[in-house]
Amino acid sequence: MKKIFTLILSLALLQAFGQTPAIVMQVVSSAGGTYSTTGLSVDWTLGEPVIGTVTGTGLMLTQGFQQGNLLGTDIPVDPDLSSISFKMFPNPAISKVYLKVDNKEAKGNFLVEVFDITGRKMLIQDLGLFNHQETMDLSVASLKPGIYFVKVRIGGYSSDVLKLIKE
Repeated sequence: MKKIFTLILSLALLQAFGQTPAIVMQVVSSAGGTYSTTGLSVDWTLGEPVIGTVTGTGLMLTQGFQQGNLLGTDIPVDPDLSSISFKMFPNPAISKVYLKVDNKEAKGNFLVEVFDITGRKMLIQDLGLFNHQETMDLSVASLKPGIYFVKVRIGGYSSDVLKLIKE
């Protein structure tokens, strides 16, 4: 009898505490509002807890309760450029990565852009004229450890974005 009672109690506790409760995003405050202008929309709530602050060129974002759960990164894409693909290694990297593009039609300067996870351009490097058989190297020693996105441009060609992990 004691074993059955223990089993039932264990199953009941598992049922009660084993599930992750749904997170409902709501806020109770005394004031709030919305301000919109061309290319910018701000929602605010008086008295919301502050999580962190991010500053940029002429803008400051204070993150709080109304921030969404999804992290979006907007890396600029030029629709007029033809697409190329490239390989990047080693990944994760410590101080240097090697870039290899397999496209015999691409001609021009080999331009590499590195963005942080928020979409800010952290590094732009012109590696010189693209040689179809050459593997180009990029120093990432100046970057702090974290996750970055790398994009390559060669003349009229642009690549998709690859994720780089910097140790």
